[in-house]
Amino acid sequence: MSILYTQDGLSFLVRHVITRQVYFTGFIPQSELSDEPIEEILQAFPERPAHIILLVSFHNSTLLPTEFSAQSQQWTQKILGAPANFSSVSSKLGMEVLSCVSEKELRLTQVEGIQVQHFWLSQMEVLQPKQGEELWVHVMGTTMLILAAKAGKWTLTNSFPCGDEQEFIYHLGNVVEQLGYDRATMKLEISGYAAAAFKDFIAPYFGDVSLFKSKKWAQISSALQGWDPVEYAPLLRL
Repeated sequence: MSILYTQDGLSFLVRHVITRQVYFTGFIPQSELSDEPIEEILQAFPERPAHIILLVSFHNSTLLPTEFSAQSQQWTQKILGAPANFSSVSSKLGMEVLSCVSEKELRLTQVEGIQVQHFWLSQMEVLQPKQGEELWVHVMGTTMLILAAKAGKWTLTNSFPCGDEQEFIYHLGNVVEQLGYDRATMKLEISGYAAAAFKDFIAPYFGDVSLFKSKKWAQISSALQGWDPVEYAPLLRL
């Protein structure tokens, strides 16, 4: 089972670890989440999934190389507004995310028997940047994640507000401009909420825009109807 927590809600899916066939998906809006949403979801299954990973999209975060890690997180107060109380490390990337979160959000990460990882690191680990300029954008309702790479190396990972198309193109355009990417030749992949509409809106301004393709990452059961795999891209990539 893979679970993604964001400020918009909690999405999850269940699939076979070998065949990667997806059997079940769901989404709970933030307004309907209980005090213990992870346990509530798990109780709905007659048998606990063999492997459970929780991705947490904590936006008040900073990303740094693990070699810069310090025993005390007091220094993060200048960046986050308060000392970090959550840490997620990727040995594969040699990177660490430090976050300042609420007590309620912190309790989400303390469920026994699940693997917890920050959303940013999870996507950086599975995506494989190639030569050239590339961007991946995932829209989560009121926020979006932008990952950028050039010549096979990551250049930017951050979350931005995304309440509508204008806000979407404003932040995306700023990232592209600041990185100096060529809009005519760079590759841009979009996933998430209303991804197709966002793609159509920005297509005139970029030369190579595509939607997330689920076939590359998973087998979708024919029994699943009425759901959009593009919205579950981060979980399908795991």
